[in-house]
Amino acid sequence: MVVSLEGADLRDFVPTANRYFSSSGQGAISSFGRESPIIRQGSGTGFGISHDFNDSVNVGIGYVANNANNPSEGLFGDRYGAIAQLTFTPTDALAVSATYVRSFNNLATDTGSQLANDPFDDQSDAVRANAWSTAVNLEVTDNFNLGGHIGLIQATATDLVDTPTADIFTWAIQFGFPDLGKESSLLGVVIGQPPKVTSNQFGIDFKDKDTSLHLEAFYRWQLTDHIGITPGLIVILSPDHNSVNDTIYVGTIRTTFRF
Repeated sequence: MVVSLEGADLRDFVPTANRYFSSSGQGAISSFGRESPIIRQGSGTGFGISHDFNDSVNVGIGYVANNANNPSEGLFGDRYGAIAQLTFTPTDALAVSATYVRSFNNLATDTGSQLANDPFDDQSDAVRANAWSTAVNLEVTDNFNLGGHIGLIQATATDLVDTPTADIFTWAIQFGFPDLGKESSLLGVVIGQPPKVTSNQFGIDFKDKDTSLHLEAFYRWQLTDHIGITPGLIVILSPDHNSVNDTIYVGTIRTTFRF
């Protein structure tokens, strides 16, 4: 069992299907590129357990409260997230996970559109969300890895008239090329759709009109056993799921020291 008084995330309690992309220091350069956004619904004080039933099956569950240090809210107060995940690894080369997340007032994953983070125009103070995601990762060869995930969040404003529900959809495909150019180096490519409001009972104006694409490429050059340098480029087409917006280009260089 894991107990964290501060800084816990839901992903701390469950394994990630794609080990090449999940690390913030060694994997993808964006939060969206590392894992399904549905897992990013909650951080703070938490507890959970990850149990291997055998070599192939793992079950992880966890709970985090954002404002547990606030006496008026406590551990089971206003903002929370809970996760349950089944991970199946029948071989060393294949991993499949099925994830469920339940959250309250914790919808913002900081990876999708403004509407995906707040589909009810800041009118609700009681947003309950149920989310599901499936991730698959296959090591096709020693030097080629194929992964991806698909996710759906159903958010409901429980304090508004008619309790409107919004559907938020996301997906991504990850291509990894381990040991390219040098042992322990990695070329990674991510193509995906950040969380998008595909339907919204709150009103047609609160549904994303277009579709944005997240394109990401990075190369981790393992300079030494302890130092890795990762240049990368992120391109966002139709940012905020709006074709009127100009394409965004973000270049970055990450240096990681591991001792």
